[in-house]
Amino acid sequence: MHSGRERRSAAGWSVLCALLAGIAVWLAATALWEARNWSDLKMEEVVYQLTTLEGTGGHMVREYLLTAVLPGLAAAVGAGVLLFLLKSPRAARVGSLCSLCAAAGLLVYGWNLLDVGDYLVNLNTKSEYIERNYADPAQVELTFPERKRNLIYIWLESMESTFADEAHGGAFPYNTIPELTRLAEENVSFTGTRGGVNGGRSLTGSTWTAGALFGQTTGLPLKIPIAENAMGSQESFFPGVIGLGDILAGQGYRQALLIGSDADFGGRRQYFSQHGNYEIWDLLYSREAGEIPPDYSVWWGYEDEKLFQFARDHLTRLSASDTPFNLSILTADTHFSDGYVCPLCSDEFGADQYSNVMACSSRQVADFVAWIQRQPFYENTTVILCGDHTTMDVDYCDNVSPDYPRRVYTAILNPAAELADPERYREYTTYDMFPTTLAAMGVKISGDRLGLGANLFSRQSTLLERDGAELMERELKRQSEFLNARSGIDPEMYRVSEEFAGTYVQLDVDFQEDTLVYTLSGLEEIEKDFTKIEVFAEHMNGELRTSLWFRPAKRQPDGSYVIDMPTWVLGDDPVFNVHFYGTTAGGRIKIDTGYVCDAANRTLVREDIPENP
Repeated sequence: MHSGRERRSAAGWSVLCALLAGIAVWLAATALWEARNWSDLKMEEVVYQLTTLEGTGGHMVREYLLTAVLPGLAAAVGAGVLLFLLKSPRAARVGSLCSLCAAAGLLVYGWNLLDVGDYLVNLNTKSEYIERNYADPAQVELTFPERKRNLIYIWLESMESTFADEAHGGAFPYNTIPELTRLAEENVSFTGTRGGVNGGRSLTGSTWTAGALFGQTTGLPLKIPIAENAMGSQESFFPGVIGLGDILAGQGYRQALLIGSDADFGGRRQYFSQHGNYEIWDLLYSREAGEIPPDYSVWWGYEDEKLFQFARDHLTRLSASDTPFNLSILTADTHFSDGYVCPLCSDEFGADQYSNVMACSSRQVADFVAWIQRQPFYENTTVILCGDHTTMDVDYCDNVSPDYPRRVYTAILNPAAELADPERYREYTTYDMFPTTLAAMGVKISGDRLGLGANLFSRQSTLLERDGAELMERELKRQSEFLNARSGIDPEMYRVSEEFAGTYVQLDVDFQEDTLVYTLSGLEEIEKDFTKIEVFAEHMNGELRTSLWFRPAKRQPDGSYVIDMPTWVLGDDPVFNVHFYGTTAGGRIKIDTGYVCDAANRTLVREDIPENP
């Protein structure tokens, strides 16, 4: 007979054992699920995705619940019931210790799998690499052609130049993407005299879809600081960054993002709506517009066969207007793991499902491109085909040599630019697509650099060519205060200091034709408290904030601060808010409530003018 104390001890150990058993099985199942679905998953992506959970692919969630969460719960319940029936304190203690060891071992496995140690080291190691090499679009002169070209940018999910055969620059013994290979060879893929296929290296901050789209349109890695506020809860998505959408919006382009999944996933709706005012034509839009039934759902939403048909319809309508357009499209059928088999897919590669899906995607893209080339608008339209990132499929590239540098697929059709050195094979990253896209549209870029990217049509060397992949990866993994300050996640960004909240800052604006020149004065009494003075401008439309830029002002000999703002960043809305911030050792704080500027009417009004300024 066990005493009451022994029974209570047994019950306590039983609960602990059940809990640890459930955790151990959950961790084991999670590790197996990750290993089965992801290749080279890193902690930076996990952190980002945990801050933007909206719109996750339903089939992935269901699979995870069934293969990881449910077994963990079952193990916890099973262990608890078994120990309750045994009513043995010793068995409960032994079971708890075994479960604790198993859980600890699996935590170590997950730690190593995700490179958590390396991530934590980099989290506390600062680098000025991005700041030193960043070409700010707000400070670079961009000259658009008199007749602005349309842009069709197609992100091909997980598409690599690797998937071509070795004879064409790929790494496979057979070519799973022959049509895409032909398009690369017949157009521009920066292969020089080598021929075949080429593409950008996908580095830190651009190795998953949201990061890839952000990186190719801003020339920056999608890295966020760990803070109380998650990306999904922020009013602004990287307010201090100017991207492709911002620039084209400033030139009067009509822009749209067409995807077959939920645009909320990964913060894509937030990014594209705030940086270029893109119309979002996603899964939810198609349901509401009656393009698909309200309950339709396959794979990540709807298949690429429908996507390309909807794209034809949208392009027909977009091209009917004289307004230049930018239609950005993202495919999904080639997503890991093993892709989605649609009715158009064949079995030319037998049981190799992923190769069959890749081949099917290659044919569909080529057919869509052929349709575009037959349309009247093609003559003044640049088409860019680009993989978003290298595939995360766990085993598809097992036979690829570790010495082969895997690249995303890239081809540029009908560019309005000539290669400065047609014989040169370019080594580049996907960050170089930002200035290269504008150059392909006929835009002249002073210095041929934007973001961390170089214009590949020019002779300007890329950072990859100059520094190499190893150095770039090491520096990009580290913390960048320069990038953090532009993320919109700085918890100090909107904190109003009681000490400075009533400070009156005088702002004068010289409304020039292409530039607004701000002059700030009245900071003499408080500037000693700050290491930097910055100006933050934003549009306000209801609940939506669209950031224009966040830039430091330059101190003048007379004590004033001056900053130039190019008018093209305003887009179609000439009215915006202007705020002032000072940087201290504790972070960025707001100095006062700011001004409202109307560039069209050349007026400036302070939001809250003190009674005795």
